[in-house]
Amino acid sequence: TTAALENDSPILRDLAARGHEIALHFHEDAHLGKNSADESVETWCRVMSEEIDLLKQASGVGRIRYWSGGNLYPELYSAAACAGLDINSDWKNPQTQSTPEALIGIHPWRPAGGTDGSDLTRFATHDPNGAVIFLPGGLYSDNVYEGANRAEGEGGAEAYFEKVAQALYTSVAAADPDHVNVFHLTVHPGEFHGDNARPFGVIDDFLTEVVDPLVASGQVQWATYSEMADAFAAWEAAHPGEDPR
Repeated sequence: TTAALENDSPILRDLAARGHEIALHFHEDAHLGKNSADESVETWCRVMSEEIDLLKQASGVGRIRYWSGGNLYPELYSAAACAGLDINSDWKNPQTQSTPEALIGIHPWRPAGGTDGSDLTRFATHDPNGAVIFLPGGLYSDNVYEGANRAEGEGGAEAYFEKVAQALYTSVAAADPDHVNVFHLTVHPGEFHGDNARPFGVIDDFLTEVVDPLVASGQVQWATYSEMADAFAAWEAAHPGEDPR
């Protein structure tokens, strides 16, 4: 983000103009140092706010709502709410590179608090008055969407997207028409460039062969993180006191 500003790069402005949501990916060690977990909520809030301001400058958007990162800071949600953020997702334990089963699903909720990675009690508890909406990733069986170097894993990029397709089909089959159901995949484009003659062909094939038919049939609807969260908030308003999961 800082480089985009220094070089007057239009990349974030262009993405925002195309309808993409601009959000914060917070690398706590880079921004707060190796002892970030010992810092106060006020310090986290200040530094997250600084990064948000840089994103706004570089992209031209007026509000940043979603973030990922900072996962092992127990007071993360207090800090994020202080910085004006209200949507979170992509939780994994950076030490194990895995997501606990309690946090895997298709129905959003409002965590009662953060976690140190071991005690998930507050994180897995829904607080109807919580300031942050957590969007789970979908019904992945083996944390495949959190894996690094996806295209270099067993079977390569094609095998990875086969696993994503299975997770999507499983999530669609489990969708509850009386609740908000969400799913997403994480893509680092550089991992899937492939042949120069057909760059990103494996992604295009997945979208064309798997996602497009589900959209055409009405089973899947494209949405940004904010649109997912707003749909959940609307569901909450219409179902006071109900367990969202």
